[in-house]
Amino acid sequence: MTASIFPLFFMALIGILGSVVCVDLRYRKITNIQNLLLLAVGLLFGLFVKNDVASAAMGAIAGGVILFGIRQVHLSLRGQDGIGFGDIKFMIGAGAWVGWDGIAPLLLIASILALLAVGAGTLVTGDTLKIGHKLAFGPFLALALLTVFLLHEWQVAPWIPS
Repeated sequence: MTASIFPLFFMALIGILGSVVCVDLRYRKITNIQNLLLLAVGLLFGLFVKNDVASAAMGAIAGGVILFGIRQVHLSLRGQDGIGFGDIKFMIGAGAWVGWDGIAPLLLIASILALLAVGAGTLVTGDTLKIGHKLAFGPFLALALLTVFLLHEWQVAPWIPS
């Protein structure tokens, strides 16, 4: 049964991530409904495909706690928000898909992608980011989630436990 429903979950993930990318690029926000869908479908994936909803729930908690912690450290050091709550809620949903052990690779990949995009934009336009500039991080989180999820499913990444 799990092999027959995997494509349905994968298509749902692609649809949710596509909407996150489009909305975050246009409006600089990830909506609560997108985050709730990501979490709900991720927990259902853990229950029906992985037969391990506990790991999905632990991943959801870890994703939120880790990104909220990073936000609070940035806030205390810089005196301003550096990560939006939409990104934090996204990580709660993402954690349900990749588990607690997929959070660090996901954040690393998203951060590298964002740095590469900013660097490429600087090279192309000659403009640098100014302090206070807001960067839509959702598209990078979405691409990183898809990457970590697929590497895990294909069992090609030794640093992501299966």
